[in-house]
Amino acid sequence: MIGTVPPAQLDLFNPPSPLLGLRVVRSDPCPKCRSCTVLEAEIRRYYDAGLDERVGEEADSFRNELDATRDEVLRDHAKQLAAIRKDYGEIVGSINAKLERIAKRYSTPFKRIIGRYNRLQAKIVKELEAEAPNPELVDWPEPDEGYEDPDPLFDSTRDYIEQIDRFKHHQGKPTTRKARNGGKP
Repeated sequence: MIGTVPPAQLDLFNPPSPLLGLRVVRSDPCPKCRSCTVLEAEIRRYYDAGLDERVGEEADSFRNELDATRDEVLRDHAKQLAAIRKDYGEIVGSINAKLERIAKRYSTPFKRIIGRYNRLQAKIVKELEAEAPNPELVDWPEPDEGYEDPDPLFDSTRDYIEQIDRFKHHQGKPTTRKARNGGKP
């Protein structure tokens, strides 16, 4: 089926076609009627099937040029970058050595604090488990009973004929056959 997309459903990343200012979409298979064929031909006039491929090729070319430029610039500064990385590594190594000595010096007090914390946390867990209310003792609300239709359109307890009669009654159709050939139904 060919139709227009309501304004609330327009895709901002797929702008409307210039044709009538609306984006035309095919939502369901449509038999090839003359209107559809003409409309599709008009839309195709504005669609460039090779554009995606050409843009992709140009983007790849640009990306390759950008990579080559980056590599060339980094090559020009490779010695300076290596010196900076070396100086940085030395400072980090020195800091780590000092931190290791500090960590060793304070490891015993930290272990005591961690032990105290773990013991307190275990105590809190036990108290919470002992003091917590039992959810099974709560008088939880129950849903109200639904309104049952005394004569529903479909009822699985009806036999076939009763169900067909109910559908016909709903549609306003007679539930008995018309008399034919001399009054026999």
